[in-house]
Amino acid sequence: MFGKNIHYFFCCLLLFLLAGCNAPSSPTPATGPSSQTYILNSADNHLLREYIQILPDTDKGYTIEDIVQPQRQHQFVAFPDKTFEPQSLQVYWGKIQLQNCLPDAETHQEWVLNFSSTFTQVTLFTLAENGAWTSAINGSSVPPHLKKFTPRKSGIWFKLMLPPREVVTLYFRGKSERSTLPPTFHADVQPLSVFYDKLVADKVWNALFTGFLLMILLYNLIKFFIVKDRSYIYYSGYLLMVTVYAAYISDDLEDWLGSFVFSEHPAFFSFFKSSLYLGLMCWLAFIRNFLDLKRLLPKWDQYFRFLIWLGPPLMGVFIFLAFWYNFSYVIDDRPTLFYIGLVTLSGFVFVYPLYRTKDPKGYYITAGIAIICLGFLLTLFSRIYQTTYTVDYLKFCTAAEIMIFSMGLAYRQRKQVEEKQQADFALYESQLLRKKQQEETLRLREMDDFKSRFFTNITHEFHSADRYPRNGGTTFKS
Repeated sequence: MFGKNIHYFFCCLLLFLLAGCNAPSSPTPATGPSSQTYILNSADNHLLREYIQILPDTDKGYTIEDIVQPQRQHQFVAFPDKTFEPQSLQVYWGKIQLQNCLPDAETHQEWVLNFSSTFTQVTLFTLAENGAWTSAINGSSVPPHLKKFTPRKSGIWFKLMLPPREVVTLYFRGKSERSTLPPTFHADVQPLSVFYDKLVADKVWNALFTGFLLMILLYNLIKFFIVKDRSYIYYSGYLLMVTVYAAYISDDLEDWLGSFVFSEHPAFFSFFKSSLYLGLMCWLAFIRNFLDLKRLLPKWDQYFRFLIWLGPPLMGVFIFLAFWYNFSYVIDDRPTLFYIGLVTLSGFVFVYPLYRTKDPKGYYITAGIAIICLGFLLTLFSRIYQTTYTVDYLKFCTAAEIMIFSMGLAYRQRKQVEEKQQADFALYESQLLRKKQQEETLRLREMDDFKSRFFTNITHEFHSADRYPRNGGTTFKS
């Protein structure tokens, strides 16, 4: 009986251990934050920050040989248990232990490790088969040609080999060189195949959105050269800036241009955020011209012109802060967020007086402003409350606003054509009436001439009859 119980106990223990490595797919790790090993039990994106152990570097600087010493291991502290706040311009060491326990771990041995861009430079150390530590460097301040793994030229990416059910220990050395922007230690890991599937899906979506914008941009440029209406050129400028900013924030711009633009200084791509200022200025100029705001609402026209002229100095402040604080977006984004917030608030307030004008074109602008301002606000909130924010709200609202404004432009052009046709018809009627009047005048003149000649002939005949009688005799006076 005792032997059966022992056998039963060991069977239950074996099943429990197997369940640890073959648990159902779940985003929640199988171990708590206090564990040193993060068990990867699903082919998902696993967040690692709560399981990272960190150690501030000393002034002299540790090497990887110093870090792996047994006496140094006790100095590492789990991120949730730290008693200090991370600082910028401070070097930190980190330690991560991962175990690949996927049910099909043999087919998912390649993984992608990603660090938050709050680090400007990260060096990852992995143990090779010969027992030596190998290193790979990545970061927003690292030129692409120095990176070993570059699925995207922006971001901090490393490719890992995680053999099935083997505990792999990783060390990294990271630093944030941006003033007032300490590292957040956000990190995640996912299978390489899953990463590339998501990357392709993002690329396809971004390509469709970019293609849509460029198609509408080309159409508006063609319309401008045909009808010579400045509304089209202002709107084209707005579409171009939206395209540039969307490509920048989705990291596609650096993927396209990173090999030959700012190749030694990738952080300079932050300057493309100035497209926000230019885009908003073109947007305001489009509204002024489209509505003929100087005639419709003169005071609002002056205010919008003030907002347009406010853009360049704020853009200059943004560029200065970017240089001064080494592209620390918590500082240099302040004038940008202020300008977006001011234009958004102004747009919301402008909707009511525009609606009261009862101008048919104003209905399109009202709907478009409401949609795009909603996109600005959602993106603004995302930017404030998230480290990595999304512009999907802005993309969706921009697409809706483009459709509304395009219908407005079509309506405006149709009304202009109708007005031109009415003016041409009125001109034709005026010319026809003038022609009839001229013909009537000419007919009356000809009739007057005829009457004049007729009576002249009659008078002449009477004079001739008096002077030369028809009987042929001599006329005698009585």
